[in-house]
Amino acid sequence: VKIQDLVLRGATGSPLIHVYGSEQIELDHLTAFGGFPALLVNAAKNLRVTHSAFRGSAAPWTSRAHMKYRGTATYQIVLQNNQPVNENIELAWCEFTDDHDFAYLRYANGLRFHHNLVDNFNDDGIECGPKKKAGQTLIYQNLITRCLSPFTLHGKKGEKTTPINSDDDSGVYIYRNIVDGRRGTYRSPPMEADPTGAFLDSPTEGIGHDHGSPTWPIYNVYHNTFILKSPERRGSYGFRWSAGLRETQRRVFNNMFVQVEGLP
Repeated sequence: VKIQDLVLRGATGSPLIHVYGSEQIELDHLTAFGGFPALLVNAAKNLRVTHSAFRGSAAPWTSRAHMKYRGTATYQIVLQNNQPVNENIELAWCEFTDDHDFAYLRYANGLRFHHNLVDNFNDDGIECGPKKKAGQTLIYQNLITRCLSPFTLHGKKGEKTTPINSDDDSGVYIYRNIVDGRRGTYRSPPMEADPTGAFLDSPTEGIGHDHGSPTWPIYNVYHNTFILKSPERRGSYGFRWSAGLRETQRRVFNNMFVQVEGLP
Protein backbone atom coordinates (compact mmCIF):
# COMPACT_ATOMS: atom_id res chain seq x y z
CA VAL A 1 0.00 0.00 0.00
CA LYS A 2 1.38 3.42 -0.98
CA ILE A 3 -0.13 6.61 0.44
CA GLN A 4 1.12 9.55 -1.61
CA ASP A 5 0.63 13.29 -2.19
CA LEU A 6 -1.82 13.98 0.64
CA VAL A 7 -2.07 16.69 3.27
CA LEU A 8 -3.16 15.38 6.69
CA ARG A 9 -4.10 17.34 9.78
CA GLY A 10 -4.60 15.88 13.27
CA ALA A 11 -5.28 16.82 16.88
CA THR A 12 -3.00 16.42 19.90
CA GLY A 13 -5.28 13.84 21.51
CA SER A 14 -4.68 10.94 19.12
CA PRO A 15 -2.26 9.64 16.48
CA LEU A 16 -2.52 11.26 13.07
CA ILE A 17 -1.08 8.28 11.14
CA HIS A 18 -1.23 4.86 12.83
CA VAL A 19 0.53 1.95 11.12
CA TYR A 20 -0.39 -1.21 13.02
CA GLY A 21 0.07 -4.90 12.19
CA SER A 22 1.06 -4.03 8.64
CA GLU A 23 3.74 -4.89 6.10
CA GLN A 24 5.02 -3.20 2.94
CA ILE A 25 3.54 0.26 3.64
CA GLU A 26 4.99 3.33 1.92
CA LEU A 27 4.20 6.93 2.90
CA ASP A 28 5.54 9.31 0.28
CA HIS A 29 5.28 13.05 -0.38
CA LEU A 30 2.90 13.67 2.52
CA THR A 31 2.47 16.83 4.56
CA ALA A 32 1.35 16.07 8.11
CA PHE A 33 0.27 18.75 10.59
CA GLY A 34 -0.09 18.00 14.31
CA GLY A 35 -1.08 14.74 15.93
CA PHE A 36 0.13 13.08 19.13
CA PRO A 37 2.07 11.53 17.69
CA ALA A 38 2.03 12.44 14.03
CA LEU A 39 3.23 8.91 13.21
CA LEU A 40 2.61 5.89 15.47
CA VAL A 41 4.09 2.55 14.38
CA ASN A 42 3.63 -0.82 16.06
CA ALA A 43 3.90 -4.46 14.95
CA ALA A 44 4.86 -3.28 11.47
CA LYS A 45 7.43 -4.54 8.97
CA ASN A 46 9.02 -2.97 5.89
CA LEU A 47 7.70 0.57 6.40
CA ARG A 48 9.14 3.43 4.32
CA VAL A 49 8.45 7.12 4.98
CA THR A 50 10.03 9.32 2.30
CA HIS A 51 9.96 12.88 0.93
CA SER A 52 7.43 14.04 3.51
CA ALA A 53 7.05 17.05 5.82
CA PHE A 54 5.92 16.65 9.43
CA ARG A 55 4.97 19.88 11.20
CA GLY A 56 4.33 19.64 14.93
CA SER A 57 2.14 21.55 17.36
CA ALA A 58 4.75 24.09 18.51
CA ALA A 59 3.75 27.51 17.20
CA PRO A 60 6.36 30.30 17.11
CA TRP A 61 4.88 31.68 20.35
CA THR A 62 4.83 28.25 22.10
CA SER A 63 7.61 27.60 24.62
CA ARG A 64 8.89 24.37 26.12
CA ALA A 65 7.23 25.35 29.42
CA HIS A 66 3.85 25.81 27.70
CA MET A 67 3.97 22.32 26.19
CA LYS A 68 5.59 20.38 29.03
CA TYR A 69 3.71 21.83 31.99
CA ARG A 70 0.53 23.46 30.67
CA GLY A 71 -0.24 21.76 27.38
CA THR A 72 0.58 18.56 25.53
CA ALA A 73 4.18 17.34 25.60
CA THR A 74 3.94 15.66 22.22
CA TYR A 75 6.27 13.27 20.45
CA GLN A 76 6.23 13.53 16.67
CA ILE A 77 7.16 9.88 15.98
CA VAL A 78 6.61 6.90 18.30
CA LEU A 79 7.53 3.25 17.70
CA GLN A 80 5.59 1.06 20.15
CA ASN A 81 6.47 -2.32 21.61
CA ASN A 82 3.64 -4.49 20.28
CA GLN A 83 4.39 -7.98 18.97
CA PRO A 84 5.79 -8.81 16.53
CA VAL A 85 8.39 -6.11 17.03
CA ASN A 86 8.74 -3.42 14.37
CA GLU A 87 11.23 -4.46 11.70
CA ASN A 88 12.98 -2.79 8.78
CA ILE A 89 11.81 0.81 9.20
CA GLU A 90 13.15 3.59 6.96
CA LEU A 91 12.65 7.35 7.39
CA ALA A 92 14.40 9.29 4.63
CA TRP A 93 14.42 12.59 2.73
CA CYS A 94 11.90 14.15 5.14
CA GLU A 95 11.51 17.34 7.17
CA PHE A 96 10.53 17.01 10.83
CA THR A 97 9.96 20.35 12.55
CA ASP A 98 8.30 22.36 15.32
CA ASP A 99 7.36 20.15 18.26
CA HIS A 100 8.22 19.27 21.85
CA ASP A 101 9.90 15.83 21.56
CA PHE A 102 10.91 14.30 18.27
CA ALA A 103 11.31 10.54 17.78
CA TYR A 104 10.96 7.57 20.16
CA LEU A 105 12.69 4.94 18.01
CA ARG A 106 13.42 2.43 20.76
CA TYR A 107 11.34 -0.51 19.52
CA ALA A 108 12.63 -1.54 16.11
CA ASN A 109 14.86 -4.21 14.64
CA GLY A 110 16.69 -2.60 11.76
CA LEU A 111 16.03 1.11 11.42
CA ARG A 112 17.50 3.60 8.96
CA PHE A 113 17.08 7.34 9.52
CA HIS A 114 18.87 9.34 6.85
CA HIS A 115 18.91 12.48 4.70
CA ASN A 116 16.39 14.27 6.95
CA LEU A 117 16.02 17.74 8.41
CA VAL A 118 15.22 17.82 12.15
CA ASP A 119 14.52 21.37 13.35
CA ASN A 120 13.00 23.20 16.34
CA PHE A 121 12.31 20.61 19.04
CA ASN A 122 12.30 22.24 22.46
CA ASP A 123 13.02 19.07 24.46
CA ASP A 124 14.26 15.62 23.38
CA GLY A 125 15.48 14.72 19.91
CA ILE A 126 16.25 11.20 18.71
CA GLU A 127 15.82 8.39 21.24
CA CYS A 128 17.05 4.90 20.33
CA GLY A 129 16.56 3.38 23.77
CA PRO A 130 18.95 1.65 26.18
CA LYS A 131 21.51 -1.01 25.26
CA LYS A 132 20.19 -4.05 23.40
CA LYS A 133 21.59 -7.51 22.77
CA ALA A 134 21.34 -7.30 18.98
CA GLY A 135 20.24 -5.11 16.10
CA GLN A 136 21.43 -1.94 14.44
CA THR A 137 20.04 1.55 14.17
CA LEU A 138 21.63 3.70 11.45
CA ILE A 139 21.40 7.49 11.68
CA TYR A 140 23.31 9.18 8.88
CA GLN A 141 23.53 12.24 6.65
CA ASN A 142 20.97 14.31 8.55
CA LEU A 143 20.87 17.99 9.50
CA ILE A 144 19.76 18.56 13.10
CA THR A 145 19.20 22.15 14.25
CA ARG A 146 17.50 23.97 17.15
CA CYS A 147 17.13 20.93 19.40
CA LEU A 148 17.54 21.10 23.19
CA SER A 149 18.88 17.50 23.51
CA PRO A 150 19.65 16.00 20.09
CA PHE A 151 20.28 12.39 21.28
CA THR A 152 18.62 11.11 24.42
CA LEU A 153 17.16 8.04 26.13
CA HIS A 154 14.89 7.20 29.06
CA GLY A 155 15.02 4.73 31.92
CA LYS A 156 13.11 4.28 35.15
CA LYS A 157 14.75 6.30 37.89
CA GLY A 158 16.49 4.07 40.43
CA GLU A 159 15.92 0.93 38.35
CA LYS A 160 18.79 -1.55 38.49
CA THR A 161 19.67 -2.86 35.06
CA THR A 162 21.13 -6.28 34.31
CA PRO A 163 24.36 -6.16 32.26
CA ILE A 164 23.74 -7.08 28.62
CA ASN A 165 26.24 -8.88 26.42
CA SER A 166 25.71 -7.41 22.97
CA ASP A 167 26.68 -8.75 19.56
CA ASP A 168 29.86 -7.22 18.18
CA ASP A 169 28.16 -5.26 15.39
CA SER A 170 25.06 -4.19 17.32
CA GLY A 171 24.23 -0.69 18.49
CA VAL A 172 23.50 2.77 17.17
CA TYR A 173 25.61 4.10 14.30
CA ILE A 174 25.63 7.90 14.03
CA TYR A 175 27.68 9.13 11.08
CA ARG A 176 27.99 11.93 8.51
CA ASN A 177 25.48 14.16 10.29
CA ILE A 178 25.60 17.87 11.04
CA VAL A 179 24.26 18.78 14.48
CA ASP A 180 24.17 22.58 14.56
CA GLY A 181 23.43 24.10 17.97
CA ARG A 182 24.24 27.71 17.12
CA ARG A 183 20.55 28.62 17.38
CA GLY A 184 18.57 27.57 20.43
CA THR A 185 14.92 26.97 21.28
CA TYR A 186 12.18 28.85 23.14
CA ARG A 187 12.46 27.46 26.67
CA SER A 188 10.09 29.64 28.71
CA PRO A 189 8.53 33.13 28.67
CA PRO A 190 10.70 35.86 30.21
CA MET A 191 10.00 37.00 33.76
CA GLU A 192 10.09 40.63 32.56
CA ALA A 193 10.09 42.42 29.24
CA ASP A 194 13.06 41.45 27.08
CA PRO A 195 13.12 43.29 23.73
CA THR A 196 16.32 41.45 22.73
CA GLY A 197 14.40 38.19 22.25
CA ALA A 198 17.18 36.26 24.01
CA PHE A 199 14.55 34.04 25.68
CA LEU A 200 13.83 32.52 22.26
CA ASP A 201 17.38 31.20 22.03
CA SER A 202 17.94 28.77 24.92
CA PRO A 203 21.09 26.88 23.88
CA THR A 204 21.50 23.19 23.18
CA GLU A 205 22.74 21.71 26.47
CA GLY A 206 24.75 18.78 25.15
CA ILE A 207 24.66 16.33 22.29
CA GLY A 208 24.00 13.16 24.36
CA HIS A 209 21.67 12.98 27.38
CA ASP A 210 19.64 10.52 29.46
CA HIS A 211 16.76 10.46 31.94
CA GLY A 212 16.88 8.07 34.90
CA SER A 213 20.41 6.71 34.25
CA PRO A 214 19.63 3.76 31.94
CA THR A 215 22.43 1.79 30.31
CA TRP A 216 23.38 3.72 27.19
CA PRO A 217 23.38 1.84 23.89
CA ILE A 218 26.62 1.07 22.11
CA TYR A 219 27.09 4.30 20.20
CA ASN A 220 29.40 4.39 17.18
CA VAL A 221 29.87 8.08 16.37
CA TYR A 222 32.03 9.08 13.43
CA HIS A 223 32.42 11.56 10.56
CA ASN A 224 30.00 14.06 12.14
CA THR A 225 30.17 17.81 12.68
CA PHE A 226 28.90 18.97 16.09
CA ILE A 227 28.51 22.71 16.74
CA LEU A 228 27.53 24.34 20.05
CA LYS A 229 27.12 28.04 20.63
CA SER A 230 28.26 27.96 24.28
CA PRO A 231 30.06 25.49 26.58
CA GLU A 232 28.42 22.12 27.15
CA ARG A 233 26.26 22.42 30.26
CA ARG A 234 28.03 19.79 32.38
CA GLY A 235 31.52 20.31 31.04
CA SER A 236 31.83 16.78 29.64
CA TYR A 237 34.49 16.04 27.06
CA GLY A 238 33.32 15.75 23.46
CA PHE A 239 30.01 17.57 24.07
CA ARG A 240 28.97 14.74 26.47
CA TRP A 241 29.93 11.77 24.27
CA SER A 242 32.32 10.84 27.10
CA ALA A 243 29.41 10.35 29.55
CA GLY A 244 27.18 7.36 30.30
CA LEU A 245 29.78 4.60 29.90
CA ARG A 246 28.52 2.24 32.60
CA GLU A 247 28.13 -1.34 31.23
CA THR A 248 28.48 -0.19 27.62
CA GLN A 249 31.03 0.81 24.98
CA ARG A 250 31.54 3.92 22.92
CA ARG A 251 33.47 4.56 19.71
CA VAL A 252 33.87 8.25 18.82
CA PHE A 253 36.32 9.11 16.05
CA ASN A 254 36.90 11.39 13.03
CA ASN A 255 34.38 14.01 14.19
CA MET A 256 34.61 17.80 14.29
CA PHE A 257 33.58 19.55 17.54
CA VAL A 258 33.12 23.33 17.23
CA GLN A 259 32.27 25.67 20.11
CA VAL A 260 31.51 29.26 19.10
CA GLU A 261 31.74 31.06 22.44
CA GLY A 262 33.89 30.58 25.58
CA LEU A 263 36.42 27.93 26.46
CA PRO A 264 35.57 24.22 26.05
